[in-house]
This record gives sequence, structure tokens and C-alpha cells, in this order.
Amino acid sequence: MLCFTKNSATQMSEWLLRGSFGIFLLFSGIGKFMMGMDNFVGFVVPSFEETFLPLLIAKGFAYAIPFLEIILSICLLSGYKRDWALVGTGKFLVILMFGHLIKGENESVGALFIYIFIIAYTLSLPKFKCCCEEK
Repeated sequence: MLCFTKNSATQMSEWLLRGSFGIFLLFSGIGKFMMGMDNFVGFVVPSFEETFLPLLIAKGFAYAIPFLEIILSICLLSGYKRDWALVGTGKFLVILMFGHLIKGENESVGALFIYIFIIAYTLSLPKFKCCCEEK
């Protein structure tokens, strides 16, 4: 059970933002695994055929996306290596944004930019500390 009484509002905000983004990534990754890796990669890779990006790179990254989402979500939800998890999530989102940019999907770029802003803001907040075990 989490104890909120000794945490400031900004610490609770950090916990809510980090937790909600962790849940978002977790279910996003699980959804891709449920879809099937080959189905997901088969959906993503053909959209890069008309771009300058080599399909081998697109295919390799497409296979890595669900694993990265699951790993980053676990780190975000648990608070393990919080700063590294947030920076890693931000870098992951920048790479996704690059992919959407070269495909010309500007609407997706706007949403990813908002996610990156949320991650950067969360990184600036003080870490939530569970104080339930303190006496």
C-alpha cells in the first residue's frame, strides 16, 4: 500500500505521470505481442518502402519496439532507475517521432511531441518516495 501523507503534490504528480505512462507503454507492448510479432512487423515495415530508410533497419526496430515498450514500462512502473527509464523512454519516443516524420505522418508527430514533453516534465519533478515502512 502506498502512503501519500509525506509526499508533496509534485512528488505525487511525478508518480501519477510516471505510472500512467508506464501503463500506456505496457498495454501498447502487450497489444503488439497479442497481435503477433510477424503481423506487427508486416504492418509497420511496408510503410517505409517509399522512404530513404533501409527496410532492414525498419524491420529490426519494428521487432524491438514491443520489447522496448515492455522493458521501459516495467522500469517506469516500478521506479527502478527512474531517471534512466524516463530518459530512455524519451529517446525511444524521439526515434518513433523520426520514423513518423520520414513517412510524413505529421499528426502522429504532434502526439509524440506531447508525450516527449510529458516525459521531460516528469523528469524535472522530485521522485515519489514510499514512506509506508517508516515509523
